[in-house]
Amino acid sequence: MLKLIFVPPDGKLRAIWRATIYYTVGTFVVFSLLDRIFIFAAQSMHLGTEFTAANVGFGELRNFFAALICTGTFALYEQRRVDSYGLPLNRAFGWRTFEGAAAGIVLAAAVALGMLALGGMQIKGLAGRGSALMLSAHGSALPSLSASPKSSGSGPIFNKCSGKASASGRRPR
Repeated sequence: MLKLIFVPPDGKLRAIWRATIYYTVGTFVVFSLLDRIFIFAAQSMHLGTEFTAANVGFGELRNFFAALICTGTFALYEQRRVDSYGLPLNRAFGWRTFEGAAAGIVLAAAVALGMLALGGMQIKGLAGRGSALMLSAHGSALPSLSASPKSSGSGPIFNKCSGKASASGRRPR
């Protein structure tokens, strides 16, 4: 009876338990390991703790690798391809990808404008040349603006699930 709660007659672990393992291992093991690697990389690239496009991009890259590691592990267990869990590779750069990217840019711009209007963000200058322009153009919804939070404790970018620092390793005050 207890075995049927965890393992159905097909011999594979039930989906709810796989999802629980995915979340638990991803949050407490994979993110912890990736944090060490990404903190070392951020320090070697001299990334600060400010709310910048580079730090946001760096945090999202860590999230991507965490999802890829967890999904790849379960793809091996279930004897499936990694792309069978969402977006098949043969449709990766189709119209829906660009539609989603455009929607993301529009929504990020709307949030940024709302933050500006309500005083939650201030513009500290324009990224006009050099590496600041390149990072701003690649990592920001408003490509030529370099923005930072208004609060004095502008800490590093945090993962929403784990609550751990992605770039500097410090926790917020």
